[in-house]
Amino acid sequence: MKKHRIPALLLALFTVLALTSCDFISDFLNSRMRSIDPIQVFNSRMEITRKLVPNDTLFVEVQGLVPGHMYDVECVDAGGNTITMLTAQADENGVIAPSPLWYDIGFENKEVDTPTGKQFKPVLNTEEQLGLQAFDIQVTSKDADEDTSFSLTFWVVFKSDIERPEPIVMAGKLDTVSGGFYLENSFAAGNALRLKVEPSTLKEPPAPIDPLAALDVYIVPYSAQPIADGTAIADLHPVYDEAFTVAQLTAPTGVVFGGDWANIPATADFQGKAFSIILDVNNDGIYNVKKEGTEGFYLDGVDGNGVAGFIVLGPDIQVADLIHLNIASNGHFSWQSTGYDYGYADTFKRDGSDTQWGWDWQYQGYGVKAIWNPYINWGSPPAPATASFYYGTYVSLYIIDASHSLAVGTTLDPTDGTSKMLVPVQSSCYNGCGQQTIWRTPLGAEYVDRDYCIFLDIDNDGFVSNDDMIDDLNQAGTTGTNGAGFRIIE
Repeated sequence: MKKHRIPALLLALFTVLALTSCDFISDFLNSRMRSIDPIQVFNSRMEITRKLVPNDTLFVEVQGLVPGHMYDVECVDAGGNTITMLTAQADENGVIAPSPLWYDIGFENKEVDTPTGKQFKPVLNTEEQLGLQAFDIQVTSKDADEDTSFSLTFWVVFKSDIERPEPIVMAGKLDTVSGGFYLENSFAAGNALRLKVEPSTLKEPPAPIDPLAALDVYIVPYSAQPIADGTAIADLHPVYDEAFTVAQLTAPTGVVFGGDWANIPATADFQGKAFSIILDVNNDGIYNVKKEGTEGFYLDGVDGNGVAGFIVLGPDIQVADLIHLNIASNGHFSWQSTGYDYGYADTFKRDGSDTQWGWDWQYQGYGVKAIWNPYINWGSPPAPATASFYYGTYVSLYIIDASHSLAVGTTLDPTDGTSKMLVPVQSSCYNGCGQQTIWRTPLGAEYVDRDYCIFLDIDNDGFVSNDDMIDDLNQAGTTGTNGAGFRIIE
């Protein structure tokens, strides 16, 4: 006779489980499951880390959210002060993809004497000052019906406990009154571009690098993609290179470039452009992050990896009202002999098929991208709202119907339920991080065959103000059809 053994085996298994402790079962399951933090912090090379190097850029990714909901992502100091923040929409998977949150990490606005009186300038805090506190990323839902609140702690360190820390490379200026060096992201043609490397990050174990050793320095056009380890610097189209001694680079006031860059050239090749600076410590023409075979021996440094290290302003433009510029991009940009073609577009398909999938270090997904780095000199615009004594700030970004009133004092209402975003920017040059997806697709049919503008509320007052920015231009940079910056099509 055929016997049925399966029920007996199941009964035996259940008996064993019933007699087994819950802790044992829990440990068994946990050992086979990977813990995923809802918040991940990345540096500019897109390495997951909770220890950031000064003057780097912090990117944050959040998961486990409600698809389509809006969230505030804040960077706060130990005292609970907001350094910078963004608002973003979770994608269809409930994820906010890696997004730039804090530029120029570790710099503090300090009061210094200038020819026009006392001003606040960005000064790098000491290792001791930064090491005394932790910083937090806080995520909260903007939906009243959702009780979501995440947080994650991170630190800013010099990595002085390793063989050789990552060089901290800084573009800056020399204050003519105090004589001190301070970080700067924005230069006018004719300015002297000054370069400084944090001395504690240039050492050759067990002693410092020879002060007379010459190290190669390159100025390269800014690229929206992070510079990968092992990249040939020649492939980055350098516009200038020069060798400086360690003593020059680490002097309290840094060093100025020579030749054609003794004063930043006032030509179309440079004005209105963005650049990065690469320090090639081993002079091999390759951007090397670490010495091969080591984990704690860093080699080359960069100011502006995946973000602008510095910009050169365009010709002076005096404006009395709004600043009109191109912002909306399809993401298909490439290097041309005259610089980057940023992919400015006049139309966008509703399904996003005519846009580039966002780079994996930005807001991912098909949709309208934004590049709001105009690199123009427009007199004295209002400064973005600096949230704390650290060098962090943000602006408000709206998508508005092309028929929206642009009269000064008009309230900036989001159009058709499109939420306002807060977008972190680099202090002093009002620029965002290359390009980001700001309006995800597909959109509803009600958005098709309609004209829109992108509006940047620089002073974050919620109103149309003088010196705010708007994209109401076509691809060629002239007045757009129906006063629009772009149109959604089927």
